[in-house]
Amino acid sequence: MGDKPESKNHPFTVHQEGTKLNPGDEGDPSTPGMAENVCRKCNGTGKIGGVECPICGGTGVVLEEMGGG
Repeated sequence: MGDKPESKNHPFTVHQEGTKLNPGDEGDPSTPGMAENVCRKCNGTGKIGGVECPICGGTGVVLEEMGGG
């Protein structure tokens, strides 16, 4: 629903600029209103049980839309 990319079925998406998006990312970093946030799944560590976090791709951060009023 909406214009957010559905990335649940894809491990990541590579855009023309070579930007790797992880499943937890809501959009491309060049999109206005996108900002980095701590991954809630791994609490920013990049790992879950000693393996790379599947949500943030091991970075510890995800791209999310900034809220607005």
